[in-house]
Amino acid sequence: MEQKDGTPKVEDDTLRAIYSAQWSDLHHNREQDWKLFNVAAIGMFGIGALKVFDTFPDIQTWASGVFAVLSLLSIGITLRHAVLNKEKMKTIKEIETLLEAGDVYCKGDGVLNRLFEKFAKVQYFLIATYIVFFVLFLWLLTSIPKVKTNSQIDKQTSSQQTERNNFRIRI
Repeated sequence: MEQKDGTPKVEDDTLRAIYSAQWSDLHHNREQDWKLFNVAAIGMFGIGALKVFDTFPDIQTWASGVFAVLSLLSIGITLRHAVLNKEKMKTIKEIETLLEAGDVYCKGDGVLNRLFEKFAKVQYFLIATYIVFFVLFLWLLTSIPKVKTNSQIDKQTSSQQTERNNFRIRI
């Protein structure tokens, strides 16, 4: 059986399977976005805690660099998922048309709904958060105290010993 344009007609069961796969892909991408966000957020809190307690400066430096790069990569992944989301929704709409299902996924009417659909996307929130994380990781990276060498510790110890001796002499 052929369609009006001469191409073979796709069976409804095949269209439904493709339709279901498109929605599954969308949900899978969304799950990936949130898992990546969780990793970055946990890293931010973990490194922040190390900074607050002023412990493990080597780990702070290493982890801040890693998570700064992760934040940049997360922006790229989220942008790719946004493009993929748009492609998948276009395919879903086409399948709904072929199945003569009407608009199963329909956007709301009104100015506020159109503005919301255009600007209030999860991807925008995630990208903005990753940018903030990147800046904070860079700040943490540059504000970590450097580890003192043994000679610096020896100098500090000897100067503290001299101060104690001077204090004893004054008393």
